[in-house]
Amino acid sequence: MQFEFQPIIDSGQMVLSTQKLAAGYVSLETAGWISATGRDEGAASRGPTLELLRGDRVGLLGPNGAGKTTLLRTIIGELEPVSGQVNIGHNVRIGYYSQTHTGLNTDRTIVDEIRQVTNAK
Repeated sequence: MQFEFQPIIDSGQMVLSTQKLAAGYVSLETAGWISATGRDEGAASRGPTLELLRGDRVGLLGPNGAGKTTLLRTIIGELEPVSGQVNIGHNVRIGYYSQTHTGLNTDRTIVDEIRQVTNAK
């Protein structure tokens, strides 16, 4: 198999920044609803103000259920932030494959799926 990647335009120096970002789901209480248990079911996880620059590498670690996927889905715009802001830098292209394979065409091969989002030949 041979891959050839076409050159792409570099992003700006700032790739991603967040300001007082809270990622999570709006609670039933906040939305004007009370759950059957009477508890607030949608507590948000809060992160620090963050700035990632071109060339930075990041690892996202935590136990199951800690909110890692929710944070990533908020950063890529699949979920609205509970509060705070996410800013994606100039010419940044985000690639994301869901851990549940949502959005993938199971009739295609892995290589065909990658070809749909890249310049791979």
